[in-house]
Amino acid sequence: MLDTLPVELVLAILGSSSDTRSLAATALSCATIYRIFLEGQSQVVPLVLFREMDNGLIPEAIAVFESSSSKMPWTRPAILNFIT
Repeated sequence: MLDTLPVELVLAILGSSSDTRSLAATALSCATIYRIFLEGQSQVVPLVLFREMDNGLIPEAIAVFESSSSKMPWTRPAILNFIT
């Protein structure tokens, strides 16, 4: 039945999964849903991961993301500047 719904609605359903296991189970339930998941995973997965993440980890996750995408050399002064 889910495979007959509009793509946007299936993505909304996938994005409302309570955790990654539920998301995987739903995405793998049939070929059509899996195809829709693959097309929209960049918008669905962050929603589920954010919901699953402990709120105390969010600042650390942002810091890791920002540090991994930075092109600057990580010298001691640069690190101290980044964390303060």
